[in-house]
Amino acid sequence: MTEKLERLTFGAWKELLAIAKGDLLKKKGQTRCILSELPLFALDKWLRALEGGEDKPKEKLIALRHLIVHAGRLPEERAQALLNAHRQRFKSLARDPAFLAGYALIACPRERPIAD
Repeated sequence: MTEKLERLTFGAWKELLAIAKGDLLKKKGQTRCILSELPLFALDKWLRALEGGEDKPKEKLIALRHLIVHAGRLPEERAQALLNAHRQRFKSLARDPAFLAGYALIACPRERPIAD
């Protein structure tokens, strides 16, 4: 799984989310997570946004990425149409992880753990 972390691509993120989806704890049919908002955001929003590399570039992020990377320079009108098609989706995906601001991230070096 570390190769997916080292390879920062939408496809790798999609695979990691799919793995995580299967590993999340469930209680009474509900997904449980320390960050209660994370499953809804990651699985319902990000995973759905990353589906469909073969779909229409106006509808899916991976398809859009493939077009941008492999098609060469797009005509201005086409680029603007794609931007308009994704504008709300991009805004939502950028705004939705705001719930993370309510959590404190604590890290320490492996050599000096927080508690023994």
